[in-house]
Amino acid sequence: MELSENCAETRPKIPVDSCRRGHRPLLMGTGTFRRSVGQKKVGRAQGDCCTLQEAGKPKWRSWVFPGRGGKLKNVSAKILAGLLLALVGASSAFASLTTFQVYSGGNYGVSTSGCGSSGPTCTLFTDMPTGATLVSAYLYSAYLDSASPTVTLNGTAVAFTQNNPNLTACCGIGSVRADVTSIVTPLVMAGTAVPLTVSEGSLSATTDGEELVTVYKLPTGADTTVAILDGFADVLGDTATLTLSTPWVAGNSAEMMIGDSFSCCGQESTITVNGTVITNTAGNNDDCDLPASPVNGCLITVGTDLPDGVSDPFSPLLPTYAQDHERYDLTGEMTVGGTSITVDTINASQDDNIFAAVFQVSGDVTVSSGTPEPGTFLLFGTGLMGVGLARRFRRRRSN
Repeated sequence: MELSENCAETRPKIPVDSCRRGHRPLLMGTGTFRRSVGQKKVGRAQGDCCTLQEAGKPKWRSWVFPGRGGKLKNVSAKILAGLLLALVGASSAFASLTTFQVYSGGNYGVSTSGCGSSGPTCTLFTDMPTGATLVSAYLYSAYLDSASPTVTLNGTAVAFTQNNPNLTACCGIGSVRADVTSIVTPLVMAGTAVPLTVSEGSLSATTDGEELVTVYKLPTGADTTVAILDGFADVLGDTATLTLSTPWVAGNSAEMMIGDSFSCCGQESTITVNGTVITNTAGNNDDCDLPASPVNGCLITVGTDLPDGVSDPFSPLLPTYAQDHERYDLTGEMTVGGTSITVDTINASQDDNIFAAVFQVSGDVTVSSGTPEPGTFLLFGTGLMGVGLARRFRRRRSN
């Protein structure tokens, strides 16, 4: 079994023999490697930089494990990534971007904040306007190399209960989610954007950053829905539809904030709303503490919306890469009498991870997207079955 020449052809910046050695190229800088996708130079920590090929047999992606000195042969990268993340103890969503929470039937609002750091800590903000009551708060942490993050929020250890590996992209990228309402409740102050310190500890180099989503409710005012979708947007194309309980009227509003990780250096996604392309440039590492010096472990951008803090401006229609801050006003894509908002995404470089999309929309809304998240035990059982099949296949090969 030999290494396919495709590795050298499609990624000329990485020597084929480096894959044989199990080398994991770094992002940028002297003595590091970069690969090219189309005409774009893309820096990545590669776990799948090569393929294996055997005469007359299909190609399989080979995943390189640092320190192990070898590869797992004839195992699909998707099965492997799912197995690894199922075994860390939290359930996994083997689906595309899916509906996580919908808050409707009242005047709900949301604040979003993101941060990434080339060091072990960064700062997020939680915020809600005067008179509001905290409903819930969720923390996302984005990773690469299938390395599940270990994070504290303002000194309190965070227990992540949901793993969302992006099974359509490279490099073991994904995100984890935790309910941090109990941590945020004694800290949040109405009318003030409160800073919270995130520590990524020893796994900072494989943790691209965090997003904090804070949901609140106001005692008066017209009904407003907050919807949170998470998991991963399929890089080859994903769709979510928000259905309005009453037709759209003049004066209504709708906005969307996305969280996107493992993105920089011209890598970008296209987002279409109700048939109109609103951006071809979603992505980048805007929320890294050193955005001008991209490095693995600090590749994240989050549309920031803080009622009492510094929010990202709405991205203009068809923004440049620098103008796109992943916060979008969808009002212009709505028509009077309309009853739905359909959002389509696609990532041309197939290596960015849109792990969350948060909507705030006038009226009461339902959401249709992807498929429901499967349970922990189903995934754990599937993972164990995969281990058994791999062992059985290996024994057959050795006989």
